[in-house]
Amino acid sequence: MEQVALLSAGCQQWNLDVCACARKRFAYCASLAIYVFEFRESINTFEPVSILADYQNIINGISWCPNNSDLLGVASSDPQRQLCVWDVSQETQVAVLNTGENPVCLDWVQTDSDKLSYANSGGLIELWAYRSDTKSLLKDSSGMKSAVTLLRWHHSKPGRLVVGHKDGSLSLFQSPSKPQKHVIRADVRHRDTDSGDAITGMEWDRLSDDYLLVASTSSGVRLLDMTSLSVMMTFKLPSVASTVGCLAWLPEASGMFVTGDVSSGILRVWSVANSSPLETIRIKDGGFNILRVLPLSMSSSSAEPEPVGGVGHILPKVCVTCTFKDGGVGVYDLAKKKWNHLREQGHSETIFDCKFKPSSCNILATGSYDGTVKTWDVNTMKMISSSPGNEGPIYSVAWSPMEKLDCIAASTSANGVFIWDIAGDKISRRFKTHKGKVYRVCWNKVDQQLIASCGEDNLCIIQNLNGSVVKRFKHPARVFGCDWNPFKGNILATACEDGVIRVFNCHSSDDKAFNEFQGHTLKAFDVCWSPLQDRVLCSSSDDKTVRVWNYSSSSCVVLHGHTDNVRGLVWSPEIPHLLFSGSWDRSIRAWDTRSGSCIDAVRDHGADVYGLAIHPDRPFALASTSRDSTVRLWSLEPLFCQLQMNILTQQPWNKSVGDVDHCMLVGSPVRMCGVSGSGKLRLAVLQSGERPNVMMWKHVTEFFGYPGALTNLWELVVLLTNESSSPSNDYGSGVMLAKHLTEFMKSKAEEMESVKMTKFHGVGKMKKEDRLRKSAEIRLKLGQIQQYCELMVQVGDWEKAVVVAPAVSLQYWKSLMERWSDHLMAAGNDAAVPLCISTGNVAKLVDFLFSKQSLDDAMLVSQVAYEGGHSTFIDEMNDDGVECKTDNGADQRRHAVVCSLADRAFHCGDPVLAACYHLSVEDKEAAVWRLLRGYQLELAYCVGSALKVEDPTLLAAKLLARRCEKLGRRDLAVCFLKQLPDSDHQLQLLCARSSVALSELDALHKMAGIPGLAECGARASAAQSTSNKMEYCRWGLLQARPYDAFTTTLKLVKGMIEEDGWTLSDIEIWTDLLLNVKLHVVLHHATEQQRNELLGIAAYVGALKAIKRGYFPIVPALFNHAIDLLPHWGEGAVASELNAYHEHRRHQLDSSYRMSDKVLKTCVTLQKKLGTIAQPPRGGAIVVAHSALPGHSEVHTSYFTGQRIHGPVYHLDDGQSTLSLSEALMWAEVNPFSPLKSGVVINPF
Repeated sequence: MEQVALLSAGCQQWNLDVCACARKRFAYCASLAIYVFEFRESINTFEPVSILADYQNIINGISWCPNNSDLLGVASSDPQRQLCVWDVSQETQVAVLNTGENPVCLDWVQTDSDKLSYANSGGLIELWAYRSDTKSLLKDSSGMKSAVTLLRWHHSKPGRLVVGHKDGSLSLFQSPSKPQKHVIRADVRHRDTDSGDAITGMEWDRLSDDYLLVASTSSGVRLLDMTSLSVMMTFKLPSVASTVGCLAWLPEASGMFVTGDVSSGILRVWSVANSSPLETIRIKDGGFNILRVLPLSMSSSSAEPEPVGGVGHILPKVCVTCTFKDGGVGVYDLAKKKWNHLREQGHSETIFDCKFKPSSCNILATGSYDGTVKTWDVNTMKMISSSPGNEGPIYSVAWSPMEKLDCIAASTSANGVFIWDIAGDKISRRFKTHKGKVYRVCWNKVDQQLIASCGEDNLCIIQNLNGSVVKRFKHPARVFGCDWNPFKGNILATACEDGVIRVFNCHSSDDKAFNEFQGHTLKAFDVCWSPLQDRVLCSSSDDKTVRVWNYSSSSCVVLHGHTDNVRGLVWSPEIPHLLFSGSWDRSIRAWDTRSGSCIDAVRDHGADVYGLAIHPDRPFALASTSRDSTVRLWSLEPLFCQLQMNILTQQPWNKSVGDVDHCMLVGSPVRMCGVSGSGKLRLAVLQSGERPNVMMWKHVTEFFGYPGALTNLWELVVLLTNESSSPSNDYGSGVMLAKHLTEFMKSKAEEMESVKMTKFHGVGKMKKEDRLRKSAEIRLKLGQIQQYCELMVQVGDWEKAVVVAPAVSLQYWKSLMERWSDHLMAAGNDAAVPLCISTGNVAKLVDFLFSKQSLDDAMLVSQVAYEGGHSTFIDEMNDDGVECKTDNGADQRRHAVVCSLADRAFHCGDPVLAACYHLSVEDKEAAVWRLLRGYQLELAYCVGSALKVEDPTLLAAKLLARRCEKLGRRDLAVCFLKQLPDSDHQLQLLCARSSVALSELDALHKMAGIPGLAECGARASAAQSTSNKMEYCRWGLLQARPYDAFTTTLKLVKGMIEEDGWTLSDIEIWTDLLLNVKLHVVLHHATEQQRNELLGIAAYVGALKAIKRGYFPIVPALFNHAIDLLPHWGEGAVASELNAYHEHRRHQLDSSYRMSDKVLKTCVTLQKKLGTIAQPPRGGAIVVAHSALPGHSEVHTSYFTGQRIHGPVYHLDDGQSTLSLSEALMWAEVNPFSPLKSGVVINPF
C-alpha cells in the first residue's frame, strides 16, 4: 500500500497556546496531534513536514524554543508525557516530564533556552530545565485567586514574567522583586465571576522593555505599561458587537499589531499611535481563535514598500498564521493581502468513521468526536459541506443508498441517530429510540427504508425512515457493531461486548439470532459482510484478532498480527479474499483470508485507526481515518499491479477476471470478481475495440488509479486527441487547455460582475506635502504640464500626474505609466497590473507576477498575450503613427509560466497535476516525461500511447518490463519489450540477465523470438572462430554457460574505458551486454578482481549516465563507488572527474565562482564523453509521487546521505541498509548492481 494523499486536521478551539511560529515553520494542535508545516521556497508555499501524534489525552499548548526551531515544547493532559520537548526534524522526544497535575499553558523562557515554564491546573507556576530534567517552583507563585490562561516571558529581561488570568487580571513576576499579583484589573461588571473578562491574548512589545499588549473577553485590547502598571491606551472597536479574541505584534513595523475578531474572520491592523484600526480586512467567514506572526513574506522583491496614493501606513512584509473557530488554519501574506496557505476547515478531534458516497467515488463522508459530519472531495481533499454540529461525539456515518436522497445517517454519543439532509443543510430527522450512546448506524442497501443502529443499551434496533420501530434485538451486553447483508435485506449481523457475533433474520417472528459465532475472547467491536460472498462476514475485537466467519459452514479463519485492539474493517469490492483492518497499534493491514496471512501493513497514521472505506468504482484506493484526526488515502495498486499489466499487454480476460468460488481456493491466482467495478471496466474495454485506444487507456488507469488530478489529466488528453469536442461540467475546476482559458475567464468575469460586491477599505491618509503641491499648481497655471506631473509624482499623487500627461505627449504618458508601474512593482503592489496592461508591457507584467509566484495569473496573462489579446493603440502606433512590431516572446513566456507551475506541482509530489499543466499548452512530451520522473509508469505508458509521444512512452514500456521481471512475469516483460524499436537487443538483454532453470530459459528464448540455448552456443563458437568479438560476446552471454564470454566482454569494455576519446554512445552496446550478465556468473564464477572491475565499471558508467539524465543526487555516490572498486585508475581520472563535477555544480549555483584551468579542461573532457545532457522536464531527478507526505512508519536513513528518508523506502540486499525509493530508482536505471558492492542486482521497479 502506498500513501497518496493526506487531509490534515483542523486546529482545536478550546486552548490558547495551540499555535506557534518559528522562522519558516508554524505548528498547530488538533486535540491529540501536532501538525508542523514548513515554508518551501522552491514551491513558494507551506507543506506539512511532520505530525506529532503520540498522545492519549488532549494537548493544551505548544511553544518553540527561542533559538532552535527544531525544538518544540508541548504541554498535554497525557499522564505519560504531560510536558515534553520534541525534536521536530527527527520526530523524536528529547525530554519528558510528568508534572503531577495537568499543565494548562506553557511558555519557553526567552532568555534561557534550556528552560520552559508551565502553569498547572492547581494554579502553580513551575520552571523545568529540560536538559538536566530538574523543575522548580517559581518564587512566590502561590496564592493565585484566579486560574491562569497565559504565560509570557519577557524577551530581554531575565526573570520577568507576566501571567494572564480568567478574571481579566494580570500578575507580574520580576526576580528578585516581590511579585505583583492580580493587578491592572479592568473595570468590568461581574468581576466576581472567574471567566467574566478572561485574558485571551497577551504579547510583550519586542521593541520596548515595558509595553504589553493585552486582549480580554470584555475589555477589548489595551496597551499597558508594566513598569507603572498603567493603561496607556484602550483601542476602540467599530461596534459593540465586535470582540477581539487574539492579537500579535508585527515585528517588521514599529508600533503596529494585528487582531482577530472572535465572531467573524475580520483581521484588523492597528498602530499604537491611533485608537482606531488602520485597516480592516475580512479574510474568512469564521471567527478567529489564534494569531501568530511569521517574520516572512512570500514576495521576492527586496525593495521596501512605499506609501501609495497618499496612504500613510504600509503593511509590512510578514505572514500571519491564523487559526479559526471552525478548525480552519491558514497563513495570510499581509503585504499581498492574500492567502499563501489555507486549510478551510477540518476535524479537530478523532475521526471515527468514513464512508464513500454510493453514487460517487469522489465524495467521502467523515464523522468525528468534534460533533460534525463533513463531506470531502477526495480529488482536491477540500471540504464540500459540514453538518450543523453540536451533536457530541459522532461514532459512525452511513450514506443513504437512494441516489435521490442526498442524506447521511449518523450515530452519536448523546443525541441518538440523526439524518442530515446535505442539500437542505439541516437535520431532517432524529431517532432517539436508544438510551445512551449509539455506536453504529447502518443503512439497508436492499430494503432502503430500513436503518439499523446499536448502542450501549444492549440493543440493536431496526426502524423505518418514518421513525417506526420494526425490531429490537436484545443482547446481553453493549452492542458496538452491526451490518446488513448486501445480498439479503433481511439478514443482519451484530458485534457484542461479550465477544459473540450474532446473525439475525429481521423477518423472523422472534427476536433471537439464528446463528452465533463464538471465538473472540474479548469485546467484539465491528462486523462487516463480504460484498462478494453472501455467507461470509468478518469481525474485529479487543483480543487483537480479526475473524472471518462462514455461517453456512460455521468455519472460521483467525487473522493474527495486530498488537492492540482492532477497530475498522473493510472488504475489497474486487478481490474476494482481500480484507483490510485498522487497529489501535496504528497500523492498517491487508489480509489474504484464504490462508490467514498478512500481505502488507502500513503504519503512517500516528494513532488508532478507526474508519476504512473503499468505493466499488475505484477499488484500488482505500480511505482511512484515525485518532490523529487525519484522513489518508492509499493506493492498493502496488499489491496487484500484475492485474493492470495483464490488461495493458492485452492478455486474455480470464487472466484478470474470474469467479468467486475459484478465486477463493488457496493458491489460486488473484482475479477480480466485482460486478460494478471490473464488470464495468471489462465492458468499457471491449467496447473500445480490439486495438488499444485512448478511451481504453483512460478506463484502465482510472479504474486502477487513485483520487487526484487523474480525471483532469484524461479530460485534457481526450480533448487533445479529439476523442471528445465538449468538455465536462467540471472542466473549469481544474487545469484547462490554454486556448480555452481566455473565454472561460471572460465568462467567469461576467458572472462575477452580475453580483454586487463589497470591499473593506483602510483608513488614515498621509500628511500632504503642501509646499510641493502649491508649486505644482503654479506650474500648471503657467502651462508647464510636464513639471506639474513630476511634482505630483514626488508627492505620490500619481493619478493626477497620469491624467494630464497626454497633454505633453503620448510617449510621455506611456513612460510615466511605466514609471508608476515600476514604482508599484518595487513595493510588490498588485495595482501595477492594470498599468502594465494599459501600456502593453506584458513581458514586464508576466515577470512581476512570476516574481510574486502568482503563477496562475501569469499563465492567464501569457495566454491572452499569445492570442494577441493585450494589444493596445500604444502597441499598434507610436507618436508618429508608425505601426509597431508585435510581441514575439509571448509563447516563450507562456511556456515559462507553465514550467514553473508544473515544477511547483511536481515538487509538491503531484506529477499528474504537473503533467496537466504541460498539456494545457499542448506540450505532450513534457507531460509524459513528468509522469515518468514521478514514477507513474503505467500512467506514463497509457498517456504517452494515447498522445502518440514516442520517447518517454518507450522508456515507460522498458521500465514496466523490469517491473514484470520483478513479479516473475517475464512473459509480460516480453510483451512490453516487443514494442521498442530496438526490441531484438532488449529481448536479448532480458534473456541474458535471467537466472532461471535451463528449461525455463529455453522457453523464454522461444517466447522472445531468440535462438535456443544450443543455437546461441553454436553461434558464439562460429563468431569466435572468425574473431568477430561483438557477435561472440552477444551470443556467448546468451548460451547456457556464459563464463568465457563474460570474461572476454569485461576485458574489452575495460580496455575501451582506459583509452582516450571514447563517448558514452560508443561503449553503450558493450556496457549493456556486460551489465546484463546473469547473477550467478557474478556471484559464483567471477574472480574477486573480475567482480570488482565489473562493479566499478558499472558505477563509473552509471555516474556518467546519471549526469546525462540529471540524476544529480546520486552522482557523487556513483563516482565514489567507482573510486573504491577501481583504485588503480579510479583515484586518478575518476577522482578528477568527480572534483570537476562538484566544481561545475558550484559554478552553476554561483556564476561568480571561477573554476581553475585544470578543472575546466577536465570538464571539457567529461562533456565530450557525455554528449547532450537532458534538460527538464526530460531530464532531472526522479521524485516519487507523494513521497513528501508525513507519516509515522519506522525511521530509516539513506545509505548515501545518512539523512532521514521521507516517503517510500527501498531495502538493500543486507536487509538493513536503505535508500529512498527515488534514490533506488535512479541508481537502478543507470547501474543494476547494489550499492553495497555485493554484486547483487537490485530491481526497485
